Amino acid sequence: MTHSSPVIRKSAIPSIHGGAVINPFPGLRPFGPEEADLFFGREQHIEELLQRLTSSRFVAVVGTSGSGKSSLVAAGILPRLDGGFRTPFGSFWRVARMRPGDDPIGNLAVALAHGTHVADDETDESAPNRRGTDDSNTIRLALTETGLHRSRLGLVKAAGEIGLGKRENLLVVVDQFEEIFRYRALRQSAHRDTATAFVHLLLNAARQTDVPVYVLITMRSDFLGECVQFRGLAEAINQGQYLIPLLNRRQRQAAIEGPAGVAGATVSGTLLQQLLNDAGSMTDQLPVLQHALMRTFDIWLAHLDPARTIDLTDYEEAGGTETALARHADEACRELNNEEQRVARVLFQCLAEHSRDGRWMRRPCRLKEILAVAETDMHTLSRVIDTFTANARSFLLLQPDSGELTRDTLVDLSHESLMRLWEKLQIWGEEEVRAAEQLRMLADAALRYEQDKGGLWSDPELALALKWQEEKQPNQIWSNRYGVDYEKVRAFIRKSREVRDLKAAELERDRMARLEQAEALAAAEHDRAEALRHKAAAELERHRAEEERNNAEHLRQHARQLKKWMALVGVLAFAALSVAGIAVAQKTAAEAARLHAEEERQRAEHEKEEADRARYAARRMEMAARVSEQKARKAEKQALDEKRTAEYLKRKADEQREEAEKQKAMAEQQKRNAKFARWTALKAKKQTESAETRAVVNESRAVRALSQAKRAEAERLKMQAELLQKHREKALEEARDQIPEWK
Repeated sequence: MTHSSPVIRKSAIPSIHGGAVINPFPGLRPFGPEEADLFFGREQHIEELLQRLTSSRFVAVVGTSGSGKSSLVAAGILPRLDGGFRTPFGSFWRVARMRPGDDPIGNLAVALAHGTHVADDETDESAPNRRGTDDSNTIRLALTETGLHRSRLGLVKAAGEIGLGKRENLLVVVDQFEEIFRYRALRQSAHRDTATAFVHLLLNAARQTDVPVYVLITMRSDFLGECVQFRGLAEAINQGQYLIPLLNRRQRQAAIEGPAGVAGATVSGTLLQQLLNDAGSMTDQLPVLQHALMRTFDIWLAHLDPARTIDLTDYEEAGGTETALARHADEACRELNNEEQRVARVLFQCLAEHSRDGRWMRRPCRLKEILAVAETDMHTLSRVIDTFTANARSFLLLQPDSGELTRDTLVDLSHESLMRLWEKLQIWGEEEVRAAEQLRMLADAALRYEQDKGGLWSDPELALALKWQEEKQPNQIWSNRYGVDYEKVRAFIRKSREVRDLKAAELERDRMARLEQAEALAAAEHDRAEALRHKAAAELERHRAEEERNNAEHLRQHARQLKKWMALVGVLAFAALSVAGIAVAQKTAAEAARLHAEEERQRAEHEKEEADRARYAARRMEMAARVSEQKARKAEKQALDEKRTAEYLKRKADEQREEAEKQKAMAEQQKRNAKFARWTALKAKKQTESAETRAVVNESRAVRALSQAKRAEAERLKMQAELLQKHREKALEEARDQIPEWK
C-alpha cells in the first residue's frame, strides 16, 4: 500500500490567481524545511537562536509541549543555514537529523550516514531512523556505529569520516531529546549504559574545537529536571539553553494570516479575533491552532468559492480549537469496522507511553512490533494507518513517508497534544496503564515465587489475573516493552490455576464424600425403619388373623353346642309334656347350660386379654418403627443441613470474592483519582511555569527595549557630536579665510 508525503494538500479548485488552491496549514505535524515560506511569526526567535548557535556549540531548544520547538528548528533554522549562515569554519552546513527512539546510537549512525545538506527534501521531521540501504551502505553504517560505541570522541571521528569540506560544518539535530530518559528508564542496565554513552558523544563533540561539530537538541521543559541523570548535561544546557517564547498576539496573527495569504486566501477580521482569543489561553496553542486552521481551510475550500474570505462559520463548522481535533479523530474511528477498531486501539496504545511519574510521551514503533502485539495482518494494519493519515488526517507520521508499507516502517504520533485532547486515546491509554501495572505485579509475584520468597496466587487475585489475561490477550512482544518475560508470568498463572483447581477438586470430593455418606446413612436408617414398620404391620396382621380365626372357631363350636342343646331341650320339652318328672331334668340341664355359658364368658375375656396384649406389642413395634423413621429423617435432615451449609459457605466465598473485586475496583478508582489529581497538579505547575516564562520573556523584552533606547540615545549623541564637529571645522575654515595672518 502506497503512502505519499502529507506536506501540502492541493485542491482542484482554482484560486483567484488562476493557480491551484493549497492548504498551507500542516495540522498536528511540525513544519518541514521545504515549508519555510509558510512559516510565519518566528522571525525574531530565529535570529536569537542563530546567535545562540554562534556562541555555543551545544544548544538546547526547550519549551512546553506544543510550543513549536521542532518547527522552529526545521522550518526556521535549517533554511537559514542553507542560505549560508557563517561560522569561523565556513558557511556550508551538513545536517544529521535524528530522534533517540529505542536505539539512540544506532539512529545517530544512520543520521550521520545519511547526513544531507539542509536544502535536501528528504530530511523530513521523521527522518531520524533507519532506512533501507544497499550492501556498501550497510557496511559503512555498521562501521560508523561501531566507531560510535568504541570511543567517547566517536562522533568527532565519524564527522571526519563522512568527508566534511574545508568550509563545511556538521549540525547534529536531536529532536524529541526527552526520549532518552524513557530509554534509560528501562530495567536493563545495558540501556542505561547506552544512554549515557550517547549523551557523552554529543557533549564531547560539542566541547572539542578541532572539527566544526554543532549539536542542537529539542526537549520538553518538563524534563529539565531529568538532565541531572547524565554528568555534564545540565551544565551544557545551562550554557546553551534557548527557552522558546510563546507567540505574542502580533506573532500569532502573522502565523494565521501569512500562510493563508500565500495560498491566496483571506481570513476575516471576526475569525482572526476569535482565533487569537482562543489560542491565547491554550498550552498546546500551536499544533491545536494549526489543526483547527487546517480543518477550517478544508471546509472553506469545500464551499467552491475561493474568492470568499475564510469566516467564523467555517471555523465553527470545523469545531473550533476545543473540539476540532477530537471530532476529526472520532470521524476516522467511525470509518473502521470492529476488528480494525481493535487494531487501532492496540496501535495507539503502542505509540503512547505513560511514564511512571505520570507524563505522556510519544513512542515510535515499527510495524512488525505492532503486528505482533495486535496479532493481525499487514492488510488490516495498513487500512487503519491509511484511515488516520489520508484525507488531511495527519495524526500519524511514517518513516519513510512514501512508498510501500513494510514491517520495518516506523510509525509515530504526530504530536503529544493528540494524547491530551482526544478522549478515546486517553481511555485507551488508561487501559494500557492498568494492563502494564497488572503485568508488573504478576512479574514480581512470579519472581518471588521463583526465589521461594512468595507463594502462588489464589482467588480473588488469581481470578482477576485470569480475567486480565482473557481480556488483554498479552504476548511476549508486548511484555518486552515493559522488560518482562511473559513466559514466566504465563507459567506462574498456569501453575496457580492448576493448584487452585486441584484444591477445589479435593474440597469438592470431600464434600461429595460427606454428602454421599450422609445420604447412605439416611437411606440405611430409612430402610431399617421401613423394615420395622413392615414387620410390625405383618405381626399385627398375624395376630388379627389368629384372633379372627379363634373367634370364628369359637363361634362354630358354640353354634354346634347350642344346636345340640336346642335339640336336647326339644326332646326334654317333648318328654316334659308326657312325663312330669322331666322338670327336674330340665332344671339340671338349665344349670349346666348356665355353667357352660359362664365358662364361655371367661374364655372370651381371656381371649380379649390376649388380643389386648397383642395390640400392645403391635403398638410398641409401631412406635419403634416411628422412632427409626424419625432417626432416618433426622439423618436425612442433617445431610441436607450439611449440603445447605456447604452451599452457604460457597455463596459466602463468592460474596467475599465479589467484595474483594469491588474493593480492588474502588482502590483502582481511588488510584485513578489520585492520578487525576496529580495530573491536575502537574497542569497547574505547567501553567505556573508558563506564567514564569511569560514573565521572563516580558523582562527580556523590557531589557531589550531599554538597550535599544540606550543605543538610540548613543546614536543621537554621536550624531550631535559629529554635527558640532562639522560646525566647528566650518567655523575654523571661515576664520582662516577672513584672517590674513593665518594664510
